[in-house]
Amino acid sequence: MSSPQLLRDKARQCAEIANGVADGQIVAVLNKVAAWFEAQATTIANQAPPPIETAPPIIPPTPRRSARKPVAIRATLRRQGESKFNANVADLSESGFRVESHYLIPTGAQVWLTLPGLAAIPAIVAWSSGHSLGCHFDAPLHPAVLDRVIAAAKVGIAA
Repeated sequence: MSSPQLLRDKARQCAEIANGVADGQIVAVLNKVAAWFEAQATTIANQAPPPIETAPPIIPPTPRRSARKPVAIRATLRRQGESKFNANVADLSESGFRVESHYLIPTGAQVWLTLPGLAAIPAIVAWSSGHSLGCHFDAPLHPAVLDRVIAAAKVGIAA
């Protein structure tokens, strides 16, 4: 879209050309074109400026309930009503975990994490970014269970 000043400049140019022409019909056409440019300039000048697009507000991350410990555990993950699939747990705490997987799961989805030697543990996806998911357990893991899973992962055995 043109600026009002550019349109007014075009209107002046048309008027100047019309002053130098002897043919009455051409002068009338040029004056109409000049009037059109002026009207467009006035319309644009009177319109509200377009809204400025702003980035969404930055929401600070919520503090974790407990510190995550880095791990490398092969586990399975399952969404409600779907089959389980392999996933790699990258960090783990009493309250949640981060997992890497080829499956994309939306925030807020209910999932079940099965760690080696344990029954499936229900959790909710708190965030997702690419193939990483951050989840919080519905109920925290007992500290002894967490320690056992981490110790087993360090030596490469099932819990």
